[in-house]
Amino acid sequence: ITVPTKPLIRYVDRLHTGDDISKANALGISIHTYRKYRYRENISWVTADKCAVNLGLHPCNIWEDWYLLTETGIVHEPKSF
Repeated sequence: ITVPTKPLIRYVDRLHTGDDISKANALGISIHTYRKYRYRENISWVTADKCAVNLGLHPCNIWEDWYLLTETGIVHEPKSF
């Protein structure tokens, strides 16, 4: 399951007016990873969740459609007989 990266980058750009290092630190990721995310279309929902938590937020504060985005990829275990 992936979510779009743009909402995260927009949020961090609004929240932190500093350089890329301060933005990466706020997200709890390396500067290299932060710069990679700026050009990546999607990130995993697990990574998105971790970044949101590092900002002190629930992911739905960044991705308004978080539950819709993440519920569509749920894999249900087959029933045992």
